[in-house]
Amino acid sequence: MNKNTLDPKQDNDFPEWLRILPLADCVVFPGTVIPLLIDDPVQIRVLDEALNGDCYVGVVTQRDPDELQPQAKDLVKNGCLVRIKQMVTVQEKLLRIRVEGIARFTVERCKTEELQESAILLAKVAYHEDIYDSDGISKTDYQVLTERLVQEFDVYAGASVTLPEDLKLVVKNTSDPAKLTNLVAFALTIPVKEKLKLLAECDVQKRFKLLFPLLNREIKSAQLAEQILKDTNTSLSRIQREGYLREQLKAIHKELGDDGGEELIHLRGLIKRSRLSEEALKVARHEIDRLAAIPFSSPEYAGTRNYLDWILNLPWRKEDLNPNSLGEAKRILNRNHYGLETLKERLLEYLAMIKVNGSGSAPILCLVGPPGVGKTSLGQSIAEALGRKFCRIALGGAHDVSEIRGHRRTYVSAQPGKIIQNLRRLGTRNPVILLDEIDKIGNSQMGAETASSLLELLDPNQNTAFTDNFLGIPFDLSHVLFVATANWLEPIHPALRDRMEILEIPGYTFDEKCHIAVRHIIPDLLKKCLLPPNSIRFEPEALKRLIESYTHEGGVREMDRQLASVVRKIIRMDLENEDSAAKRSTVPDRKGKREFIITAEKVSELLGHERWHPTQLEQITQTGIALGLGWTPEGGDVIPVEAACMPGRGELILTGNLGKVLMESIRIAISFLRSEGAALGIDLSGYAESDIHVHVPAGAVAKDGASAGLTVAAALASLFSGRRVRPSLTMTGEITLRGRLLPVGGIREKVLASTRLGINEIILPEDNRSDWSELPSNVKKQIKTRFFKNAGEAILYALSE
Repeated sequence: MNKNTLDPKQDNDFPEWLRILPLADCVVFPGTVIPLLIDDPVQIRVLDEALNGDCYVGVVTQRDPDELQPQAKDLVKNGCLVRIKQMVTVQEKLLRIRVEGIARFTVERCKTEELQESAILLAKVAYHEDIYDSDGISKTDYQVLTERLVQEFDVYAGASVTLPEDLKLVVKNTSDPAKLTNLVAFALTIPVKEKLKLLAECDVQKRFKLLFPLLNREIKSAQLAEQILKDTNTSLSRIQREGYLREQLKAIHKELGDDGGEELIHLRGLIKRSRLSEEALKVARHEIDRLAAIPFSSPEYAGTRNYLDWILNLPWRKEDLNPNSLGEAKRILNRNHYGLETLKERLLEYLAMIKVNGSGSAPILCLVGPPGVGKTSLGQSIAEALGRKFCRIALGGAHDVSEIRGHRRTYVSAQPGKIIQNLRRLGTRNPVILLDEIDKIGNSQMGAETASSLLELLDPNQNTAFTDNFLGIPFDLSHVLFVATANWLEPIHPALRDRMEILEIPGYTFDEKCHIAVRHIIPDLLKKCLLPPNSIRFEPEALKRLIESYTHEGGVREMDRQLASVVRKIIRMDLENEDSAAKRSTVPDRKGKREFIITAEKVSELLGHERWHPTQLEQITQTGIALGLGWTPEGGDVIPVEAACMPGRGELILTGNLGKVLMESIRIAISFLRSEGAALGIDLSGYAESDIHVHVPAGAVAKDGASAGLTVAAALASLFSGRRVRPSLTMTGEITLRGRLLPVGGIREKVLASTRLGINEIILPEDNRSDWSELPSNVKKQIKTRFFKNAGEAILYALSE
């Protein structure tokens, strides 16, 4: 390759070994002058040594700009020889220098030189001249390339807002091709890697070829940036101009008596077409007048427009008409839910009132029952039976009153509460709104405020003028059918409880669970799995095994999960056992008629070890044990009570995580036995010299209530008399100091718990006979019941084997 140049240099003029000055993110080209700030002590030492000598330094770019102390391996191979033209001390340990690029070089090898506790980098370099005559390029051709590059750079300079004016002039007045390519490469705001590629290229013609596409790219970027800036300034000017014109337009319309503005005209038309309440109409007109006086660019304009949008889109008078007859409504309720006759009768009564007078005060219903009995799905069935739209609002954990009443308009991004939001979404003023888990509203102070906000919402005498904080206008909610759900009533505020019509949904009996499984759950599972109807059938004994041995609940949620598990396992086993595609009868495009019969043994095989063992309930084989009945939000349960006596000083030991009421019931039972023990044939003469320990398993579960009084008295009577309580006998009832047996609640759940665990006899207070009569006849046939008014008589019966 020929190395002739237009401006030849003598290699002997430059030193063979150079002091190296590393630069983090900068590339210096020959023929350019660049200012640098130096604050590194080692680099300052390099400059001092250069000034004391020939003023030459080699500048080399770092591979990693974040490296604070670069070594030889951290530098690229190509660099530029520079001469220090000026150096000024700005402050201590900070220098400003101006250097001029002289020649390209390549680093051949490096070494370090120790100078007064600092090591500087020295490099042996090979200098490179510019190559002009490669590929037969003539001097005329270079002149053409030079003129074209100057012209394109002039376009770039005109679009760029950051390029210095002096650099524009230097490039414009440069005719030397090599120097021109170096200046343009230095002026372009391109990545360091692309600049290093230009620095490494000694062939002038190739540098031209590299520069033209880079320059065109930068021209487009600069023009785009210029256009964006121009559009921004234009937009600002347009907004200011529009604001001025709007003010003029308002003055003109005022003189002409015209309201003006297409949007305002549209909004006024909506007000006329919307069936607003009288107060809402007054507020809407006032807000329209305010909107007309607010500049479009003002943030208040958007807020007022949004407020008007809410007012105009609420169903102030729009409601759904009930298309269903009483018979159709009854059919829908019976189709979707088994049992629940009391609730169905109440809904049909409400529907009858609507049919008679076209209106009727919507009841505030509260469905109370254990999990899994279908309270939420019942709300959907109510809406379907009444021919209304439905929405569900989850109140579990709600702790902010704004969720019900909304935010005030003074807040940024304020919006109405969930009630108003759902009414707008549904587009009717008489939907069915389900307030789910109302008993689980947060217990904090803010949760109490949320419960208080429901007082007005759920009061038929007040919700005719419910005022949301955002709207500030009364809205009539008396047409809404509110249905609340809860697992138990205790956590609900008494005032809130008083405003609702409580409808208890008890746990299901065994027969009801079987019916629900066969009529609803299993067909739904087969449909979800794309299986033909009756392709999987459960024998009655199989359902009995699944319900009694793998579930322990008042509802059917766990039964649903276990049935789904059996179906999934059957599908998997069938697919794994298929030998060919022709045998596939359980894939989504099933065309075969293969059926699976699930037996009790198959249930045990698929579901594994039994979780509950009804036949293995602890039998009463010792004295001091009695079986009681308890009620929980999940349903009823059989709870054993154990009593033990030991030498001591008459102390009473109570364990089992007992509540205050239950502990009082135990003390009442002891006092009753001490006062009436002789009549019952119980010897308590040694009570003062003994300690009594009463334990109610399981200790990890909290227990409370007065209904365990009879059970505790029976266990203590058995302990002191030495006689066992009848095996397979449960009991419940509150006792007084005089031995009266008081009625208790949750009779249905307690009786169902007894039947689930194979109990065949139960003792109930006489005053609970009416509750017993409401139980299904098939349940009453499964268990023998004894009613007593006096605790002493009940205890004597329990101890008579």
